[in-house]
Amino acid sequence: MQKIWIIGATGSGKTTLGKQLAQKLNNQAVDLDELNWLPNWQCVSTEELVKAVEGVTEAEQWVISGNYSQTQKYMIRADTIIWLDYSFSLVLRQLLKRTFRRIFKGELCCNGNRESLKMTLSRESIILWLFRTYRKRKRIGEATMINPSLAHLQMHHFKSPRQTANWLQSLQSE
Repeated sequence: MQKIWIIGATGSGKTTLGKQLAQKLNNQAVDLDELNWLPNWQCVSTEELVKAVEGVTEAEQWVISGNYSQTQKYMIRADTIIWLDYSFSLVLRQLLKRTFRRIFKGELCCNGNRESLKMTLSRESIILWLFRTYRKRKRIGEATMINPSLAHLQMHHFKSPRQTANWLQSLQSE
């Protein structure tokens, strides 16, 4: 496992797992949100995002976390795909906890951006985004696991954080 792509719903823990896995494997962690979001919540262009992912996936080792549809064509460069397929209620609880921690503790995310209560209650809400995309992410995860063009990849489908943690713990550091 040297080229790993982690997918899952918003708030499922992709970035956290990516960092843990990269540390354990002495690998580079890449969060697609970090590539997509500039300061002040400005997005890079689709072309810039795709070019950045293309560059990352040319390296010999990486752990990518994220679901941007424009970058999915580079999944074929992975040797391992991990799908965090957690229940909606669990992901919602995790996302609420993370969002309110970021708001009230002032934690930074995505290139120095801050989540705010105003943003959380707006149409741009990350929580609303979960409601809009959860089923779609589930369908995409299912399709990814059976995609014939990815059949050569090692696939891991985790249904609970405990299952993910047990697998992570079972890995030997390289």
